[in-house]
Amino acid sequence: MGRLIGEGSPDDVSTADTLVQSAAMPRKGAADELQQIGPYQLVEKIGEGGFGIVYRAEQLRPVKRRVAVKFTRRGMAWPGIIARFEAERQALALMEHPNIARVYDAGATPEGLPYFVMEFVDGVPLTTYCDSQRMTIRERLVLFAEVCEAVQHA
Repeated sequence: MGRLIGEGSPDDVSTADTLVQSAAMPRKGAADELQQIGPYQLVEKIGEGGFGIVYRAEQLRPVKRRVAVKFTRRGMAWPGIIARFEAERQALALMEHPNIARVYDAGATPEGLPYFVMEFVDGVPLTTYCDSQRMTIRERLVLFAEVCEAVQHA
């Protein structure tokens, strides 16, 4: 059974980001014990930005599915950053667009680190996709227009 983030002694954490950054890694001496947030088992870090980190995860219950879990950075838990993060998750939760990932769930870790769970969209960067498909300039512009439509909706 996985451990919940926040279990263990404070001595286990040497920096503010260590807990979230190592959440997908097994604990020393427990190679088969991955970190978990509620029903979400974190698998690997797939991205990070200015104040957030995104993990690919597996939802274990009540249904099994692949999801993405976004956390605020532990060192960025300032009131203004938390407010921006909560505004982002609320805005995403209200959006219904075929080119925007849906939000499934939201909450906070036992330490109060906010997160939200969204649809996992597997893929490659647009430029890689365009190159692999040998898309013409016109085809790339059509795809770019679709991306702009989704961004405008957001």
